Amino acid sequence: METNSMETDSVLRTLGFQVLCELGHGTFAHVKLAKSKRHRKTVAIKVLDLKEIPSFIVAKHLPNELAILRIVKHRHIIEVLNLYEMPNREVYVVMEAASTDLLAKTIEFGRIPVRSASIWFCQLLSAVDYLHQHDIAHRDLKLNNVLLTSDGRVKLTDFSFGCFSIGYPDFRRTVCGNKYYIAPEMYSKNYDPKKSDVWSLGVIFYAMVNGFFPFRGSKLDGLKHAQRINYEYSAKEEKSCRAFFSYMLQGDPSTRPCVKEVLQHPFLVSARERQTGRFIVVPVHEDESLICKYKGVKEAVEKEVKEEEEKEKQEKDEEEKKKEEEKEEEKEDKEKEEEKEKEEEKEEEKKEKQEKDEEEKKKEEKEKQEKKKEEEKVKQEKDEEEKKKEEEEKEKEKQEKDEEEKKKEEEKEKQEKDEEEKKKEEEKEKQEKDEEEKKKEEEEKEDKEKEEEKEKEEEKEKEEEKEKEDDEEEMVSGCCPFCAAFKNKAKAYIATTIIRAAKTIGRRMNKIFGRIAPV
Repeated sequence: METNSMETDSVLRTLGFQVLCELGHGTFAHVKLAKSKRHRKTVAIKVLDLKEIPSFIVAKHLPNELAILRIVKHRHIIEVLNLYEMPNREVYVVMEAASTDLLAKTIEFGRIPVRSASIWFCQLLSAVDYLHQHDIAHRDLKLNNVLLTSDGRVKLTDFSFGCFSIGYPDFRRTVCGNKYYIAPEMYSKNYDPKKSDVWSLGVIFYAMVNGFFPFRGSKLDGLKHAQRINYEYSAKEEKSCRAFFSYMLQGDPSTRPCVKEVLQHPFLVSARERQTGRFIVVPVHEDESLICKYKGVKEAVEKEVKEEEEKEKQEKDEEEKKKEEEKEEEKEDKEKEEEKEKEEEKEEEKKEKQEKDEEEKKKEEKEKQEKKKEEEKVKQEKDEEEKKKEEEEKEKEKQEKDEEEKKKEEEKEKQEKDEEEKKKEEEKEKQEKDEEEKKKEEEEKEDKEKEEEKEKEEEKEKEEEKEKEDDEEEMVSGCCPFCAAFKNKAKAYIATTIIRAAKTIGRRMNKIFGRIAPV
């Protein structure tokens, strides 16, 4: 860390700044007090080392912070003089320097007088109202982020968790800020950042006036539980002051006022009216060790505190008297109320009796009506049963009739079928008879044809025999003298076989030439 600070000091020296000391450091940044020829007064330089900051913060929150610092310009918001983004991944935000902050002042004086605190608080409200009008929410409002200049003016600083938001219904989910200052709805991770700023403002004013936080606890769960319970009031607080606290510290964000409404609250209006001539601004110097020189201012403040304490004592006495009177009135009221309660009890007893009698009458009437209904139901059931029986008998008769008709129809169908079968059989017999007759006729025809063929064959055989005889005759007689001589010689020398062969040859020749050619 020392080497890093030395490096940053040397870099700042090259930029024309002479580092005087380190004012403080936070989680992701540290602030240095420095001088420069460019600026008449000393400046505060916020050093952001991007290498040590988590990537999601660098990506999400740092751009918002730098964008807000470039935009905002208000007398009660710290003025940004220069902004440097260095190649070694360091960002230097040069701002006007302040001497101290509200946390240090509250610790120093124990508690700040109500009238003095209300003036500083009005200045803080004007700065937050300016931010909300430009749709910017701070989300990290706390005593040590409210700086005080040497002339006692408020300067709001540290926009690390600042965001752009139009308010409802533009909700945020990131839980950020100090646990003693954050609103209870922020734990649900769905909240209006502008309304959460109002809660933080209420905590700041409470701590300034009382010297301690309204909700205290070492652990987060303890704080959550404390925020559900009403916070404690100091005995020195005025009623109007208590009403102002409760006005800002409303658990339901929908009923919690906006900053503009807080500025218009009667408590602050009256405080602004009384500030002339009575309010003493505590001067704040660049070196806190010089505060002891201003003893007169401290004495004036202490006198004012004493006067306020005396007034508060008087108010307490008056309040106690009023409380005693109220207690007596409460006793009388209680007695009256007891008498009224007794009378009311008597009347209630009478009413109860009447109601019981009426209930009994109603029960009797209901029973009678139920009996009648039951009798009617029984009658209806009997009538329905009789009707059902009649309907069943009718259905049975219908069924019997239908069965008889079906039987008759079946018998008719059987008769018709038998008749049709008889007709078919007769037709078959006729057909068979016709077929037999046809067969007989055909057989007769075939027999006739066979006989005719036999006759024809017999005639052919006869003709052939005749032809054979004629041929034999021709063979014997011969067709010429040569044949006759030949035949005579053949009879002597040639066997009968030769004669047969000659006959066959002669027949063939007869078929070919139409006559027997000479051999």
